[in-house]
Amino acid sequence: MLAGSRIVSLTVVAKIPVTTSSSGNEHESTADHSELDPLTGALTRQTFFLRLIEQATLANSTGQPFSICLADADQLKNINHLHGQQAGDEALSQVTRRIRQTLADAFPDTQEPVLGRCDGNGFVLLIPNCELEQASGIAENYRRAIATLEMSKGVRITVSVGVSQYQLWESAEETLARAEQALHLAKQFGRDRVEVAATPRSTNTTAKVIPLRRTA
Repeated sequence: MLAGSRIVSLTVVAKIPVTTSSSGNEHESTADHSELDPLTGALTRQTFFLRLIEQATLANSTGQPFSICLADADQLKNINHLHGQQAGDEALSQVTRRIRQTLADAFPDTQEPVLGRCDGNGFVLLIPNCELEQASGIAENYRRAIATLEMSKGVRITVSVGVSQYQLWESAEETLARAEQALHLAKQFGRDRVEVAATPRSTNTTAKVIPLRRTA
């Protein structure tokens, strides 16, 4: 288990952007197929942490920033209960697709954001060379895109998102924990929103959360 965090199972989809097709099941990745989750095309937790450690090492040596967006699908348990697990799986697949579409619009082909899945209902996005303000804007864009989804059986889904920026020489767990603190605030403030964790040096002890103003 990550220190200070409830994330116990973390996998990742690498090498974004990804091309789209009518099936929605395509995943470009440098990983072997044996490493991929059958529903989301996610890499294993171990592979994700190798990528995350590499990114932190790069940041520490070059000063290049990166940010984390930790999203959780709101009310997914209710969807599974009312409409069945197939509807829940469809919702997760659609959420993944909308995040990818947002990334494809936001980044040139030379960028390689890393999209992961955690805790069953959640997704974690590692964005290289990206500061907090840009990352929160990306999170807000895909939050809005997901909120417009219309799926079979009239199912609708939203996501809550917490965003943090890696600080030099902090641990990956600390960066994720600050994003999760922001995610918890997004849930407490009513879900379907983005919250941003301030840097540790501006708070000294615990992460301050800066709410983003939602627009219609």
